[in-house]
Amino acid sequence: MKKIYPLLLLIAIIFSGSTLSLLSQKKVEPNPSQRNSKVNDEGDTTDFLDLGELFDSNKEELLEKSYLEGHYGITESILFKENDWDSKFGLSKLNIIGGSIGKIEIERESIVAKTVEIEKSYLSVHFLSASNQSEFQTAANGLRFSIGNTEGEGYEISEGNYIAFQTGHNISLSILNVKNSPDTNFRKLPDYEQINVFGDNLRMGYETIYGLQFSSNNLNISAGYRQDIVYPRYLMWYDAVSQMSQGATSGIIGFLADKIVDEDNKLHPVLDFIIEGGTQYLFNYFRQNDMNFPIDGASPLIYNSFYVNLGYNF
Repeated sequence: MKKIYPLLLLIAIIFSGSTLSLLSQKKVEPNPSQRNSKVNDEGDTTDFLDLGELFDSNKEELLEKSYLEGHYGITESILFKENDWDSKFGLSKLNIIGGSIGKIEIERESIVAKTVEIEKSYLSVHFLSASNQSEFQTAANGLRFSIGNTEGEGYEISEGNYIAFQTGHNISLSILNVKNSPDTNFRKLPDYEQINVFGDNLRMGYETIYGLQFSSNNLNISAGYRQDIVYPRYLMWYDAVSQMSQGATSGIIGFLADKIVDEDNKLHPVLDFIIEGGTQYLFNYFRQNDMNFPIDGASPLIYNSFYVNLGYNF
C-alpha cells in the first residue's frame, strides 16, 4: 500500500498545476448582466466588463445570520495505534458538552431542483469527561477548541425551512488527560505509555464532521458523526502535504462527478456528501497509523463520537 503514496502525491501536484494553468488561460466571456455601457470618442456605445462583478456570487441569498449553539456528544471509540482505549484501559465513554458561536449562510443552489447550500462558520469549545469503569479506576477529562466551517448541499422542504448534508474538516486544539488511582496497578501495564503520551499538554489536530443540518429562520438542529484527531506533535510541512493531497483527491473526484450529475439534478446534494465525506473518512482511516498520510509518521489519538447540536439564529 505504501508504494502508492508517491503516486498519490504526484497526482495531487499534477492536478494543482493543471488547474492553475487552465485558470491562467481561461478567457472570461461576460454575460449581458455583467456589462456596462461606455461612450467612446466617436460617440458610439461600447460595452465593458466591470471586473469587480466577476467576484459576485450569482446565487440567491436566502439567509445570513449569526447564531449560538449548544452541543452534546458521546464517544463511540477512542483509538491509539489501532487499540481501543475503551476496552483496553477500562475507560467509559467520553461525554462531550460545549457550544459554538458563528455565522450561518444559506444560498439557493438550483431553482430547478430546489436545492440549497448551507455553510456555517464558527468558533467552538468543548469539555470532555469520563469516569472509571474497571479495576484500574481510570478517569479522563479534557478541553477542545476548534475553528472552521461546515458546509453542504440540501433541499428547501418548505418556504423558510431547509435540510442539508454537512461535512467539515477543521483545525482543533485539544487537551485530554487520563488519570488513575495511585493504589492500582495501572502504571505497571506494558502499554501505559500509550495512554499517557499526550499528557496534559495542548495538542494540535483536526475535527472531521459528517452530519445532517435542519435550519429555519431562527432555529438550527444538527446531528451526526465526528472524528477528532489529536497529534502527538505537529509537523507543518508534512501536514500541509497531507491536507493538500486530501483536497486534490476530493477535487478530482468531484470534478468528474459533476460531469455526470450536474447541479440541477436532485441527486447532486447526495453525491456531493458521499464524495466529500467519503474522501475525508478514507484519509482519516489511513491516518490511524500515519498521522500525515500519505507521508509516514507517528500514530495520532483518534476519538469518534456521535453528536446533537441545537442552535438559535439572531
